[in-house]
Amino acid sequence: MPNSTGKSRSIFIIALAFVITVAVACVPVAQTGAPTLLPRPETTIALTADGETRQIVTSAETIGQALESAGIVIGQADEVSPPPATALDLSGDGSPIAVTIVRVTETSEIIPESIPFQRRIVRSADMSPDDPPRLLQAGEPGFQEVTVRIVYRDGLEAERWPTAITVVEPPKDEIIMYGVSVRSDAMPLSGQLAYIDDGRAILLSGSTDSPRQIMIDGSLDGRVFQLSPDGRYLLFTVKPDGDREGFANQLWFTATAEGSQPQPLQIENVLWAGWDPAAIETPRIAYTTARTVSLPPGWEAINDLWLLTLPTDGSQAAPLRIIETYPATLGWWGGAYAWSPDGSRLAYAFSDETGIIDMPGNGELPDVQALAAEEPARTVLQSFTAYDTGADWAWVPNLSWSADGRYLSHTAYNDETAAFDLWVT
Repeated sequence: MPNSTGKSRSIFIIALAFVITVAVACVPVAQTGAPTLLPRPETTIALTADGETRQIVTSAETIGQALESAGIVIGQADEVSPPPATALDLSGDGSPIAVTIVRVTETSEIIPESIPFQRRIVRSADMSPDDPPRLLQAGEPGFQEVTVRIVYRDGLEAERWPTAITVVEPPKDEIIMYGVSVRSDAMPLSGQLAYIDDGRAILLSGSTDSPRQIMIDGSLDGRVFQLSPDGRYLLFTVKPDGDREGFANQLWFTATAEGSQPQPLQIENVLWAGWDPAAIETPRIAYTTARTVSLPPGWEAINDLWLLTLPTDGSQAAPLRIIETYPATLGWWGGAYAWSPDGSRLAYAFSDETGIIDMPGNGELPDVQALAAEEPARTVLQSFTAYDTGADWAWVPNLSWSADGRYLSHTAYNDETAAFDLWVT
């Protein structure tokens, strides 16, 4: 009897364990992985490219991805509207999204062009005004090659502009000589008069009937050409030798006495230079310089200011910089300057400002260290709106001192009346 009771208990335990196992197996197991993502809804693109319009159905997120999945190749210069990074908006009314691709290509073309020659007039006292003009040199046109960049949009030319000009053969000027009348009665001159005639320096002294050419090495560029206050010296600039492109010149001076030899001052790229009117026994000049650049107008003004006592004994003097640079509106063009009659001040003008700089006396130039520490005093007389020329040059006021140095006249632009006013200070 006890054996049957234990056996029944064992069977009961086994049956209970089976029921529990089946119940546990029927309980749903919780998911531990990520939820299944639904596919992105599709949208339609109306693509216009290569002369046709077609529709593309895509589930991409951006326009660029949609074009890439459709096998549309976009060139580096092609224009896509809207841009490729634009997201595709699925919240619209279901109408196709318009996308346009403009194919952009570029080419270069070399176009030959003729350069017209210029006519130069030479006047001669050896010919009568009634004589027919004499052809000294026949003009010949030059030749240049212009490289043009051409931009095409969808196969149609949209833009073109020149990128380089190469002069293959420069033109040759036509030179014609005309006769001029010569007055028999000479006009007296109380002093001396120097002028440029066909690139030559001509000096009249005492009378107009005896012009004399001053021997100069090089070709005058006309930027600086001024007699000293006593007429003993001529300050001038010449073009450097060779085919140097862009702005470039050299500052020279020479005595006006016959037989004098010009002397270089070893100074280049001068925009302005002028004599100190009060420095007679020991002549001195002030000048300002520029850098040569490739862009118009060919120079960039430094707006510095230098003083130089001229070496009349043939030696080489060292110039002294009194202003390193001056920040001015449209300062790349440079400014205008004018010495006061007593040499104590230098008037200056830029495109929007006029003023006066106190100059050290001829015998009291400070040393280099003193100038480096403190520039000369500057007084601004008037500020005004700069005149916009709309071109590669800048308008700068004219300056003129009264004979006694008490007044300075200058012009100024008035933006309210769009006129140039004359001021006397």
